[in-house]
Amino acid sequence: MDNLDTSQLDEISELEEKVKNLNKENKDLKELVSLLQDQKITFQNGRYVDDIRETIMQLLNLNVSMNKVNEVIRVVLRNLASIEVDRLPSNAVKTRLLVEARNLAHKQVAEAMASGGESGNCFHGDGTTKYHRHYQSFQITSSGNTLSFGFQEMAGQDSGALLNTFTSAIDELTDVITSDDEDKEKLVSELIVSIRSTMSDQCAVMPRFSEQLKQLRERLLPLCIDNWSNLSTSSQDELKDMCNYFCKLHLLAILQLNLTKFLKCLRVLHVRASHNQNMCL
Repeated sequence: MDNLDTSQLDEISELEEKVKNLNKENKDLKELVSLLQDQKITFQNGRYVDDIRETIMQLLNLNVSMNKVNEVIRVVLRNLASIEVDRLPSNAVKTRLLVEARNLAHKQVAEAMASGGESGNCFHGDGTTKYHRHYQSFQITSSGNTLSFGFQEMAGQDSGALLNTFTSAIDELTDVITSDDEDKEKLVSELIVSIRSTMSDQCAVMPRFSEQLKQLRERLLPLCIDNWSNLSTSSQDELKDMCNYFCKLHLLAILQLNLTKFLKCLRVLHVRASHNQNMCL
């Protein structure tokens, strides 16, 4: 290459560009041929094409059985588009696609939180207990979109366990963004700081958790905001401020259930009293 002059190098570049365009045209023609032959190409260049991968991810997300996914794809394409599928992944590959879908979802949530804007993100979630095991879900609302980023079993039901589970879920989000420990630590801090409000029920744990989350944000703010020490006290207080909303719907729902039981008992007592009064007459 060192012995070539400028014109020869330009010619080589033009030929390389032409080869690239011809390869793209060849790929497009192959896809066109497959359509004309009423056959869908699903496997190419040693991997399943993105259309099939995304379709399988969405079907699994809609609770279609892993054993039925392939048949659903074949039936829909055959009956609605008169297209036959040449190859579909095994259950082992579909299991790996689930992991891939989870990583893509984590990346989507992390990017949405990082671009939350000046208003920040709203964190909310809910917990449930089944067979003496406690589970917690985590959601984030950012720029009008609500995304879920975790459903985990908790070691306990106190605010400390909830905060540890929350930070662990945030840590998992950053695993798909970077593997560098220093960059990861900074990204975890930025995602937590991006949360400016919370919404939860009036469970006794949640007010304490909200306070602990606020304290965690205050410790991380100097790591995420440039020239933090040069900001005025009012500016720092404004950035530290969080809005916490506690929904009273759970209280009303529980009150409604108990009132229904009370009214039933009252009705029974009233009927018995009326019956006894009639017996005396």
